Amino acid sequence: MRNTSCGAWRWLVVTAGVITLLLPVVWAQPETAPERLVVVSDDSYPPYVFRDAEGTLRGILLDQWALWSRKTGVPVQFRAMDWADAQAVMAQNQADVIDTMFWTEARAACYRFSRPYLRIDVPVYTHQALGGISDAASLKGFTLGVKEGDSVIGHLEKQGITSIREYPSYEAVIMAAKNQEIQVFAVDRPPAFYFLCKHGLENQFREAFVLYSGDFHRA
Repeated sequence: MRNTSCGAWRWLVVTAGVITLLLPVVWAQPETAPERLVVVSDDSYPPYVFRDAEGTLRGILLDQWALWSRKTGVPVQFRAMDWADAQAVMAQNQADVIDTMFWTEARAACYRFSRPYLRIDVPVYTHQALGGISDAASLKGFTLGVKEGDSVIGHLEKQGITSIREYPSYEAVIMAAKNQEIQVFAVDRPPAFYFLCKHGLENQFREAFVLYSGDFHRA
């Protein structure tokens, strides 16, 4: 979030299900309220945001931001795209908020983060024919599929895992596994479950272990 378009913010957490609403209750000064907010996010993170068969955006985040807009009267332009592109748009100062972002030290130098609003596990998945992969050390020697720009890349590199193949989206990672380009990949659990089931791979790939857990923030 850019300081120039934000006032004093309060976070309202609705504990039923996964609905968490970003609600600016008090602006520092009335004139500091933005005319609109441009929000960017991944377009391939079901059930939070994804495209249906017709390419239309769906998901929990769209409902949350629509509700935020109704409550505040501030129009929201929600733009979803490949994750690396969303970060590039923020870097080019073409958006105000990026959603579903994990905190990292490198990102903290560029963004002001909200409080966390959802805990997400990041497992490593392996083909059912593979055995013996139970922790980060056992990944050495394998090429891991990951999403371009994902925080998991830095996490893997810190543990000496450098054989990494990047793809533009989580679905692209799953499709690479389906096409036998990779046999091991690290994908956040919610989209992994969705795309494995979508492509009929839930019995071919198993969750080997949880590499780490991270929190969703708006930044």
